[in-house]
Order: sequence, then C-alpha cells, then structure tokens
Amino acid sequence: MNPYPSDGLQRWYCLFAAMLLVFTGCSTPSARTHHNAYDAVSAVELYRGECFWGTCPSYKLKLGVDGQLSFTGLSAVPALGERQKTIAAADVQAILATLDQMNYFSLSDRYTTRQEGCKEVWSDAPAAEVTVIRHAIRKTVLYYFGCRGGKKPEQLSRLIKVIEDRTGIADWIDVDLQSRPEPPPSQP
Repeated sequence: MNPYPSDGLQRWYCLFAAMLLVFTGCSTPSARTHHNAYDAVSAVELYRGECFWGTCPSYKLKLGVDGQLSFTGLSAVPALGERQKTIAAADVQAILATLDQMNYFSLSDRYTTRQEGCKEVWSDAPAAEVTVIRHAIRKTVLYYFGCRGGKKPEQLSRLIKVIEDRTGIADWIDVDLQSRPEPPPSQP
C-alpha cells in the first residue's frame, strides 16, 4: 500500500529532500559561522619569574575574556602588589587571535632546553608560564627566555610580548615594551 496519496506528491517530497541537501551542503566557508578552540577560552594567565640576579620584573596577571585584568607585582617592578583594570575587547581578541595562530593547545609543556626545542640556551634569563583556561581545562607552557631559536620558542616569546603590549602593563613593570627587540628569526 502506498503511504502517499499520489505518485506526484511522492516525487515532490523526493525533490524537496534532494534540494534541501544540495543547498545546505553547498554553503561557502565564509558563509558558515567560524568557531575555533579559542572561542571557548575563559582566561589567559601570565607569570614572569625573576632572573638569576633578581633584577628582572616578576609578576602575575590574569585576563578574563571580558577584559578584566588582575595584576600582581611580585618583585623588581614599580607596581608591587595588586592592580586591576579593564582592557578593550579588541585587545582581548588580538591575544586570542595570537593563541589561535600559534595553535597554543598543540604546544609542548616546556621550552627550556635543547631537547625541548631550543636551538641555543643562554644562562641567567628569567622564565615565564603562560596558562590558557578553556572549558575548565588549564594548559600551562613553561618558557625560559634563554631558550633561543626554534619556531615554537619564538612564537611563545611573541605571545608574551603581545600579552604585555595589549594589556598595557608597561607602567606597572617599568619596561619600555615598544623598544624591546624582537627575537631573532628561526634558522631553517
């Protein structure tokens, strides 16, 4: 027994289903909504430790995706203790875009030795930890500033610079971030 009242109606159902599949499957990538792993990030944290001589700025900061910044100056900074401020949404987005471009969640947990991706290792430099929180999962990467060369260490150095620049903490850490040299390019 035919569940459709007529063969003509059955053809219309088939034609409609085929058209629906064709038109929903043929959208262009730009027409689709772009979602990436960094859309779900809730916070970015940066901890910079002291160098061997104790003269390097040491601080912690936590940035929420709403732009709320919490800063704690630990040592060798003019702004000791806690500070708070709000940064612009465009600055938060620039930090998230940098994380996305470098594929942060694919990084190793440490870049401190040659075995961990450094082409050279200089002594007496400070270290930093960058933590990104996504879906209640924390990914922390330890980066030693004496780790020179290599694609991933250079990306981490640039990420830290972007975080410091975009959060506007130069006055709190007494560092001229604009004149700070870029890390040397990686060698093939």
